[in-house]
Amino acid sequence: MQRRSIHFTYHPDGLPLKRPTLVGSWDSRGRFNADWPEAGRPLQAVADGSWQVTCELDCQPDQTFWWGVRDTGEWMLFGHSAIAFTPHDPEQSQQKFSMGNRHRMGVNPADDDGVRVGVWAPHAREVDLVLFDGPTEERWSLDSEDGIWTKHVESGWSDIEGRVYAFEILTSEGQKVLRADPYARRRQGPQLGVSDLFVKADGSQTHQYSQDPRGHHLLRFEALPEDGHELSGPPRLRLFEQDRPLGEKQLRARFRSSVQLQAPESWWADHLQADGSLALVRREDVEAYALCLGPAEALLGLTYTIEDEAGGTYHDRWSNLLDGHHNWSRLGVVSRPCCGVARPTPKQGPVGDLIIYEMHIGSILGRGGNLRPSRFGEVAETLSAIKDLGFTAVALMPTNPTEGHRDWGYLGTSSLAHHQTYANPGQSAEESLIEFIASAHALDLSVFTDVVYNHVGGDHNDLWNFDGIRNPWFEWSDKPAVGASIGDLPTRPAKTANALPQTEPATVKNTPWGPIPAYSKAPVFQFFVDHAVDQVQRLKFDGIRFDFTHLIHAQGQNSGGEAGWALLQEINRRLRHFYPKVKTFAEEFPPHSILTTSILEGGLGFDAMWNTEHQHRLIFSHHHLSVTQALVEGKAPPLASFLEQLLHPSGFTRPTCSATVLSNHDEVGNATRIALLVAPHPRGTDIARLVSWLSLLSPGYPILFQGTEDLAENPFTWGIPASWDVGSHLLGETLPGPRQRHVESIRDVLQFRLRRRDLHSEVPISNHYLNGRAKVLAFRRAGVWVVANMGDSAFDLPQEIRVVGEALLSSEEARYGYLGEKSDVHQVGPLALKVFAGAQD
Repeated sequence: MQRRSIHFTYHPDGLPLKRPTLVGSWDSRGRFNADWPEAGRPLQAVADGSWQVTCELDCQPDQTFWWGVRDTGEWMLFGHSAIAFTPHDPEQSQQKFSMGNRHRMGVNPADDDGVRVGVWAPHAREVDLVLFDGPTEERWSLDSEDGIWTKHVESGWSDIEGRVYAFEILTSEGQKVLRADPYARRRQGPQLGVSDLFVKADGSQTHQYSQDPRGHHLLRFEALPEDGHELSGPPRLRLFEQDRPLGEKQLRARFRSSVQLQAPESWWADHLQADGSLALVRREDVEAYALCLGPAEALLGLTYTIEDEAGGTYHDRWSNLLDGHHNWSRLGVVSRPCCGVARPTPKQGPVGDLIIYEMHIGSILGRGGNLRPSRFGEVAETLSAIKDLGFTAVALMPTNPTEGHRDWGYLGTSSLAHHQTYANPGQSAEESLIEFIASAHALDLSVFTDVVYNHVGGDHNDLWNFDGIRNPWFEWSDKPAVGASIGDLPTRPAKTANALPQTEPATVKNTPWGPIPAYSKAPVFQFFVDHAVDQVQRLKFDGIRFDFTHLIHAQGQNSGGEAGWALLQEINRRLRHFYPKVKTFAEEFPPHSILTTSILEGGLGFDAMWNTEHQHRLIFSHHHLSVTQALVEGKAPPLASFLEQLLHPSGFTRPTCSATVLSNHDEVGNATRIALLVAPHPRGTDIARLVSWLSLLSPGYPILFQGTEDLAENPFTWGIPASWDVGSHLLGETLPGPRQRHVESIRDVLQFRLRRRDLHSEVPISNHYLNGRAKVLAFRRAGVWVVANMGDSAFDLPQEIRVVGEALLSSEEARYGYLGEKSDVHQVGPLALKVFAGAQD
């Protein structure tokens, strides 16, 4: 028996611990603290954020011990097994475990103005951190340990903060490539002054993946002044080839002018000047100028300038090269991780119900087609109006970097950065987002984010072939075989949307939107755990919606399987332990109760799932006739089918498992707006009010997408940002009569719901009534009856619906613009809904 001194270090990666203690075992059966007297000692906090303790162990040669950490009685290694070590081995005298890599990977500040650098590149021969300062470069060589390349510099953070950086990697095939940092919290935004436009042969807009072979990819050159400034005359665009300006004849020879564009776009040939400059055209609806030029392929390799008469510039001074990367958030920017302020104590007590308003930051206040994305600060100013309507939470579509100045955000580029074009002037996007969340919290509004872990797609997948053709982020094999024919990789990732693996056989798991990350590899697994924890721990989000979880965890050739299942469990396990009030939502098709079953009972531990079938049966479906579609077409509404969904929604075991969708971005973007759906009917606004109220008074957490509350008609078509801008009541505008009256009706029904505990999310339906002939559906929730009449005449309440007194709430009010005749006390008018107090049973 010999005594060995073992030093234990446990790094919680910024997560809050209270009283962590060492737990030890001398055998694999987990008999903790047996024959290990010093186990159970408290760990001590040190300056770098870790907890440490040193123990003296009596052990036999080659004896194996196990250790772990508990905090206030809870096991702190979560999904990990206890860590084995042999005290006699001198190399194992320093035992270390970290909960994550957020403070180890990427470029992070260390103590005393130092710098810590880390990147996972398991197949690389060499890795350099390259710091750019204009045309000059500075290189730091990194050292490898188990595929993670690191460097620790004791000083110099203040010298590099704010500089652009990337990793230059010598791949396993001997080629040098430049890669953006997956852990970067700040990225350069899309190139200023230029964006993409995709048009069909007839000039109408489409998206970049359109199957129309006759379509055209154009570039739109734009001049948009900063807030509070005016443009001094029409700006002019100049194009250069190797620093030589292109003249009129050269431009006409280079570009074809056969494309006919619809207003409000303008085509270059009509605005070409004799000196080769092109005058940008004023847009009438916004203080901005734009001009389209193409095809885009003809501009590759050129540089450009946009200047007005006073010498103002509107292009990206960092890079004005048209090389195909103009529409992508490019390299990382060295920045200190921002931390959200602690959530203030609610001013009016805890919120009694969760009612969710989904929004897209870049378009909710957008103006002028593609020219004017809205920003975090502008949207924050509308939060009080959202709260006044009766919403208690806002759910943001993804705000991570995307292709273009605006995107839905579901390409799956899961970096820790945020979209720079949504940033407030003079701030990083992260700073602006944190201020937005703080503004919402000051109003007692919760804020949810949306994350995409099921695929990474798009034309600029920065993780694809990260350090060579063995493609570590996406090849599910640890040692994929190299194919016989190998081509050079792009220096920067480009045209990766349809990229194919260069290994034989390929072990990439493909989806229609891009490959699934290889969660089976520990660094990939940890990246997504870190990403989810970061949303809550640092940014202060109150909940997370996970996009299409089925791809992550399902069994099958192109699904994440057991590794994806473990990933979702690990994320929910950590969030549940450290932040028990945070809610997680899954988008699961088809919904299954195992997702909302606790992890201890073998489930995934989500709080709720999006209930989109509710919307399909009530509002719109491509596959069967919904209630609303039937009413518009003059057919009998399928009330029994909708009632079945209300009473027994498949996969939902309790009301609070359901985020009950009246509308969301998918249902608007891939189907139609409610306003457009009901427009053909002479009483379309009555139908819209009726079905909206019916949904918002149902069990579960109600959710609707921006513009639904005020009958906005604009489409929200994926890939066509010009269709997204919403002229909303939140801007303080005077809306046309029907829209204003509808938003007032939404406000009244939501405020009523908030006041009535009977109608809060957790209250189930206790009784119901259905009369198919009369087209009447009613249900009881605790002390109230909700009665919806979808027929053509007033309906007398039957004996089955026992009520007390007059209606507590009625959609028949003249101030809502109700077009039918107002019914009597115990009647419900045609295409109307009333809420009554239920009689005692």
